[in-house]
Amino acid sequence: MTRDLSIEEAETILKEAEFGHIGCNDGFNTYIFSTNYVYDGKCILCQSMPESKIIVMRENNRVCFQVESVNKLNDMASVTILGEYVEIKKVRERYDALKTFVEKMMHLNVSEEINYLHSQNKFSLNKKNVFYKPVFYKIYIQEIKGSAIINNHTQE
Repeated sequence: MTRDLSIEEAETILKEAEFGHIGCNDGFNTYIFSTNYVYDGKCILCQSMPESKIIVMRENNRVCFQVESVNKLNDMASVTILGEYVEIKKVRERYDALKTFVEKMMHLNVSEEINYLHSQNKFSLNKKNVFYKPVFYKIYIQEIKGSAIINNHTQE
């Protein structure tokens, strides 16, 4: 059975999840990128290196953001947001965004962080030690919808 989620249910999923998908369009092709994020109750906060998705979203700031929550087979919920991409450029706002990310992601274990940093060092060496600052951005929510698929079968 499928049902619509209330705004409160959709917001709960957004607050609990850590990874989502951003859909963006360059005027010809549509792209979907996985990303980690933080939901602050007003907008989606993300960060990325200045690569493909940032280039596309700078050209067309209308984006879609989607998150799923899967509890068990056939029990899942999905939240979809239509919104606007806006880069965070002020130093204080970038600092606050970084702090928010660190606070939410601190539960990652040390070995995951070391592996990530190690992979970034390899990337930098391959690029002749070029360093790019991550881009912090918000997706301002203009529309939010959610639906759930619930398995009503009882075991006999």
